[in-house]
Amino acid sequence: MATRSRGAAGEDGRQLVRLLLYTIAAGLWGLGVNIALQKGWLDRFPNGGVAALFIIPVLIFLCLAATHEKARSYHHLIRKHRFMSFVLFVVVGAILAALTWFTIYKLPVQQIEKRRQLPEPVLTAQLQELKQLQDFIGGKDEGELWALFDLPNITYFNLKRAKGSLNALSAPEAAQVNEFFKDGTAILDSRYCKVDRTAGGFHYEEVPGKLGTLNLSSKFISSRQTLAKFQASPQLPATVRNAVKELDSAVYSNAQMLLDVINDELAKHPNNVLLEDDGTSPMFGAVSGAFLDKRIWLKPKQEAVISAIEAYLNDQ
Repeated sequence: MATRSRGAAGEDGRQLVRLLLYTIAAGLWGLGVNIALQKGWLDRFPNGGVAALFIIPVLIFLCLAATHEKARSYHHLIRKHRFMSFVLFVVVGAILAALTWFTIYKLPVQQIEKRRQLPEPVLTAQLQELKQLQDFIGGKDEGELWALFDLPNITYFNLKRAKGSLNALSAPEAAQVNEFFKDGTAILDSRYCKVDRTAGGFHYEEVPGKLGTLNLSSKFISSRQTLAKFQASPQLPATVRNAVKELDSAVYSNAQMLLDVINDELAKHPNNVLLEDDGTSPMFGAVSGAFLDKRIWLKPKQEAVISAIEAYLNDQ
């Protein structure tokens, strides 16, 4: 008799431990699922999958409860009062079903919609800015993108300046160059010029036979300022801003590369620059051709921006 009592007590202890461990595990499981819903990690997860995440622990818990030693002692009452047991089963089942429906479908949708929903003025401003960005760079081929940032003209007129560094530029040509770069700026590279600090800032002198600076037009500046506005916009998603940053970096890198290419070609032979525009010379297009061979293509960067915009809009 004592042995049987100890066996029963041991079985009760094991059942209690099993129930306690499962309760803790189910609680942690539910907490994890709710955190995942709040963070949006399950946004793309099918509804059936979300349902399973909630229902499976409940079903296991009910199975454990029904097979527990204490529950078995009431089986004879269920068989004796079948109608009342059926009504109780239906009522409790309906309540559990309603709670499960609310937890699986209503609550997560409310949480996701609340997290995603933007105030109407913010949403309108965001869509307007995305459209402005699409209008600015969208629908353009490689040549049109280069023209947008004035790179063909910058190449042409800086080659004229390179001729000037060889004292081969006429006065009318020099005036044309100065007029084009009016209100522009320049990239200065200490590899190609000597820079001295002065009380008012700095002074530089070009190394003989080198082009020390690359002049940039006002259109180049204005177009990059437009990109900078989109990069800094709090209305645009990070994916779009990062893609715009990559495009802007490619534009500026091409300008820096042009200065390197001009000086490399000058170092090879001055005639590469002097005869750049001479259609009868084998040096015709030597510098511009070398630059185009090394350039960073802008079209893939532009496509990455458009793709980021479309992906963001499709997720909304």
